[in-house]
Amino acid sequence: MAKPLSLILESHSINEDLDNIHKLKYIVKTKRPQRIRFRSGETMNIDAFVASVLVFGYESLSDINKSKFEKALNLSPKKVIELVQLSLRQMK
Repeated sequence: MAKPLSLILESHSINEDLDNIHKLKYIVKTKRPQRIRFRSGETMNIDAFVASVLVFGYESLSDINKSKFEKALNLSPKKVIELVQLSLRQMK
């Protein structure tokens, strides 16, 4: 039996131990903006477009660079903006 939608949403939005890359994939899947938290304590709202750009950039990297991307994604909003710019360049 499938989980009710409320339990799925609750487990994804409340569970703080998820990496930001998993949160971005969830945003792309549901097409709903969500707030992500950084190690610096800051938060940032991410919409579906920005999340899809970041996920595309992440998935086009090698395994070594994926781990660096994940670390940068969890640092601060400034790093996220840099990663969005990098990912947009990769899409061309």
